[in-house]
Amino acid sequence: MSISLDSIITECSHCGNNTPHTKIFEYTKNMLFEQAEDDVYFEDYTWFLYKCGTCGGLNMYGDFFRVYQLNMNNLLDAKLYPKGSGLLPPSHMISPSDPIPSHILKLYEEVWPLRHRSPSAFIGQIRRLLEYICVDQKASGKDLYGKLQDLITKGILPGYFGDITDLLRVVGNLGAHASDKTLDIWDAELIDEFFRFVIEYVYVAPAKIKRMKERMRT
Repeated sequence: MSISLDSIITECSHCGNNTPHTKIFEYTKNMLFEQAEDDVYFEDYTWFLYKCGTCGGLNMYGDFFRVYQLNMNNLLDAKLYPKGSGLLPPSHMISPSDPIPSHILKLYEEVWPLRHRSPSAFIGQIRRLLEYICVDQKASGKDLYGKLQDLITKGILPGYFGDITDLLRVVGNLGAHASDKTLDIWDAELIDEFFRFVIEYVYVAPAKIKRMKERMRT
């Protein structure tokens, strides 16, 4: 299969810049596409790499593009690695198609590039996003820490989040106030992983379970 999008402008998942990317590699293989009882269907699956024009980092994409008729939109939806700012899995894996509140998605996509440019600012915005989640889940408490503890008590978050939320409070205070400790990109990466786990647990996993139940009924 020939992919015509040899050069695109998109966000690099390494440096966070919206910059021209050049396609440097393409590979296609016939792979399992769908199975319905005894019927098995195979289609061409294509992987390809784009190189960022700013940092030189490689971004990998892949999907059954012959089935979905390749265009710029489904190309960008097919990001495999690094994961970048996308929080939602492919639409066929979840139900409903938009389980995460739009204002949470929008803010996260705006602040995600700050992870490496300004870790303290990024961590501050993650605290803000967690506040949004607490409001959406109707959490009680006088501060973010208390609200997250309330979500743990209600079973919306797992019990071991108690230690994590306590660490988050300490790290967040370091980012918000003058301190002799400096937050670096690795701190921001860890906080990012924590936030993604919250999103998965609160919004995405229930949507995946619902989708699986729907498939079992068909």
